Amino acid sequence: MNKTLRIGSLAIILLIFSGALVFAEKASVTNTQDAQTNSAGRVLIAFKAERIGKFLAEPGNVPIEFLRRAGREINKNWPADEKYIEAASVFEQENFGEKNFLKAKKFIELSSGQQKDAKAIIDRYSSEADELLQEIKPDESCILMKMAAETDPIIDLLKSLIERKQNIGSLKEDQIYKIQHQILPMLECSDYLIGAAILSNQGFEARLRIKSLSGRLADPRISHSISIGKFINNDALMVFAQTHPIEDPSEIMKGMLEIPQTLTVISMVASAGLDFEKDLLANSARESIFYVNLEPAEDSGVPDLRFVAPVPDIKKLENNLEKLKTLCVQSGIFVKNLEGKTPGVRLSHFMFPQYGIFAAIFDEFIVLASAEENLYDEIDFLRSVKAGKTASDFSTENLQRFWRINFSNFNLQLQKLLQSPLMADKGVPPIPNLAFLDDLDDMKILTRLEPDRLDLSVLLPIRENKEK
Repeated sequence: MNKTLRIGSLAIILLIFSGALVFAEKASVTNTQDAQTNSAGRVLIAFKAERIGKFLAEPGNVPIEFLRRAGREINKNWPADEKYIEAASVFEQENFGEKNFLKAKKFIELSSGQQKDAKAIIDRYSSEADELLQEIKPDESCILMKMAAETDPIIDLLKSLIERKQNIGSLKEDQIYKIQHQILPMLECSDYLIGAAILSNQGFEARLRIKSLSGRLADPRISHSISIGKFINNDALMVFAQTHPIEDPSEIMKGMLEIPQTLTVISMVASAGLDFEKDLLANSARESIFYVNLEPAEDSGVPDLRFVAPVPDIKKLENNLEKLKTLCVQSGIFVKNLEGKTPGVRLSHFMFPQYGIFAAIFDEFIVLASAEENLYDEIDFLRSVKAGKTASDFSTENLQRFWRINFSNFNLQLQKLLQSPLMADKGVPPIPNLAFLDDLDDMKILTRLEPDRLDLSVLLPIRENKEK
């Protein structure tokens, strides 16, 4: 269970849930008949949605552009005069690994047996999904959504396919490896998944819970919470703060040695005087913050990207700096010292010397940035927090993941990037002015892990006091 919080596995679960929010296209009578004869797959995920107070029944009259767009999409597949809509994702072996794998299908597209199974699953966990809905606090006029899935059928089907290695669609070897070593271990420690979501005039909010009746989800290697929340920079457009598994370096090495290229990398690292396992793997970060600002920097023209992470043994890293510099040179990476008040370097590959990564160490942190000015801005911010002069607006207590996107500033930064010299003559197709994003406040994605559950929350509020 040491990899249950890897981005890949959670992203898959989140995409499955969010994919149900815009339901499958209407099926014609012919399609319905075909579905009943050809889609004999097992129901894996069941969905149910309810429209309360005729919410978005007439989206053209809604003053918020974001909700108008959402209403039009929903009403394409859900007639406004229908209070409920039910759907299910079924396992179709021929689609395994394809984009439409586990796509939600309306009940009209399911066989009678599949409809019965889907109703049974959603009813079995309906009360727990209702508890999640109450945490969100439904509005008088809104759309409520619930989902449920049991993990045993998913585990059985995945194992069966992988063992036979037959009809696994377009999955590549690395994808099969992730299923075996990341997704399956997580599913095997859990019993079922439930989800709930609400779309209202206040915005969109969702909860996804992976439940373990035996309390096997928490593990010392992944249960540590974010401890550097106070160092999250309020000014960033996008923030991705999260913990990383604390794994035994020797176990990591065993897995890596199964990859043929690993020996070449180990040999290259050793030639610079470094031990790949003891000097690099054993001193990797347990948590980090990654920032994205789309507005290009003045000196380089590239977006403002920053990375901050506390290093477990910062002295060991400092003692290895000259060896790391040698490794860079051997790998074709130019190293140039910076003249700032905090010593740092500019790293650039010989094939792209015009672009660089700027790096420095400040106290226990390693700091990376896509521009020199931004590197020192971030170090100044860290220094200010340590001195008690700056405080973060975000609480990350008991969280393993904190992601935030500032949509109120997203469109403006995107347009500046598209008009920058970096994007000129690159053949990028025109992207329209996404003014509807201005309707939205900060989107937050939070992950919290306990022995009996893994909770993932998505919050996307409508901006308050927005002029309409």
